[in-house]
Amino acid sequence: MTLSAPQRMLIDALNSDSEEQALTAIQALDNLNFITSEGKMPLHLACQKPWVSVVNAILTKGAKSHFKTREGNSALHLAQQHGHLAVAVCLTSHNPALCTLGNREGKTPLHQAAGANLLPFLKHYLTLEIDVDVKDLQKSTPLHEAAKGKHLEAIQLLIAADVNIELCDEEAKKAYDHIETSLLLEHDPLQVEQLQQMMKLLKKVPSLFLTAAIQAFDALEDEQINLLPEILLEQTKGAVTYYRENKEQQVRAEEEVAQSRIDAAIAIKQEIEFDVLLTKMRGLGFHQ
Repeated sequence: MTLSAPQRMLIDALNSDSEEQALTAIQALDNLNFITSEGKMPLHLACQKPWVSVVNAILTKGAKSHFKTREGNSALHLAQQHGHLAVAVCLTSHNPALCTLGNREGKTPLHQAAGANLLPFLKHYLTLEIDVDVKDLQKSTPLHEAAKGKHLEAIQLLIAADVNIELCDEEAKKAYDHIETSLLLEHDPLQVEQLQQMMKLLKKVPSLFLTAAIQAFDALEDEQINLLPEILLEQTKGAVTYYRENKEQQVRAEEEVAQSRIDAAIAIKQEIEFDVLLTKMRGLGFHQ
């Protein structure tokens, strides 16, 4: 669309480094909900700068804070992407629901803050009355995103905000499952310790995968352990460490386990047992 002279003046000011010129241009306009050729409104441009006074002035004159850019981002998405916490606070004071407004993938600023460990933003959002269990298009919650990113502090904040730890994403995985997967593949002792803390926070018992790994590990003689493939050994040690530290606290496993997860765990257990058997045979001199 063709912009009027006052509209063009505001856009030029927002694209420059003059906060004062932007404030002056805002006062000359009654409608600030026009869209530029790039698919952005004045509010979107303003939120990419740390100009709280400009953002507040635009909102005060009736700008629609929930409108999105051509790429599907809200003003709050943009403020967060550029690291402007004060602007985010200003936006959410006008419209707290922006925290749970998704982009094209359904990712909300809350999802992105949890997934990228943006703790100042996450702490602020969790002080507002919002749906902390909001799901994106893959049915992932902010807790899922924090778990995928292995962000201990983000998980702590979300659990303190009373999120539902039992929710599943489209792969039927809970946040705990993503932590468990990371633990089985992690080799760094410090990372393993943090992941174990996350598992404790999520108050879950070991899955059948972990149980199978423990059984395979315990079945070996001491002199045979060094014969295991390195990756199996590392995975199993992580499983054993966590399970044995928490065994006394485990009263019972989950009452219901989806049949697909049972089948998957059995398959994994059989694969581990086969690897153990193959290793024993090699140790006795048998070769393929």
